[in-house]
Amino acid sequence: MKLLVVLLLLSVLLACNNSNTEHKHTQSSLENSELRILTEPAGNYATNITIKGQGTSMAEMKFDLSKIVINKGKTISITLINEGDNEVMTHNFVVVKNGKTEEVAIAGAQHPDNSYVAPNDENVIFASPLVAYGKTKTFDFSILEKGTYQFICTYPGHFKLMSGYLVVVD
Repeated sequence: MKLLVVLLLLSVLLACNNSNTEHKHTQSSLENSELRILTEPAGNYATNITIKGQGTSMAEMKFDLSKIVINKGKTISITLINEGDNEVMTHNFVVVKNGKTEEVAIAGAQHPDNSYVAPNDENVIFASPLVAYGKTKTFDFSILEKGTYQFICTYPGHFKLMSGYLVVVD
C-alpha cells in the first residue's frame, strides 16, 4: 500500500514538472529529495570517499561532489581536501537531516569553538572538525537509518553554496 502511495505521489510530481524546469536543492525540495532514495539501487557503495572544498573566494566555493551514496551501517571514511587559499576558506563536512541546513548553519554560527556546530543539535547526524585552507583531514562515521540527508559546510556564510545530498541505502 505504501509503495502504491509513493508511486502515485511520484506520478503527480512528474506530471506537474515541466521537463525544461531546472530543480534547485532548497528547503522546499524535501519531498523530492526523499523520493530519490527509491531510485538508488541496493548494492555495495564506496566506503572511502574524497571530497574537495573548492574555490578561493566566497563566490566560487563549493564541494566537488553534490551527491554521495553510502550503505547504512557501514563505516565510511571521508577525506576532505580543502583547496582554499585563505582563512575564510576554512571548511567542514556536516551531515544533517534533510531540510534542516539553514537551521543547523544558523545555530552553528554561535559556536566557533565547536567547529561552527551547535552542541547536541538534534538535526546534526555527523560533524567533522574544521579543515584549514590548504589542509586535508580524514574522518570516519556511519549512519544506521536508510534515507536522504544533506551535507553542508557550516563555516559562516558557506552552507548555501557548499551543500549536497547523502543517500543512505541498504
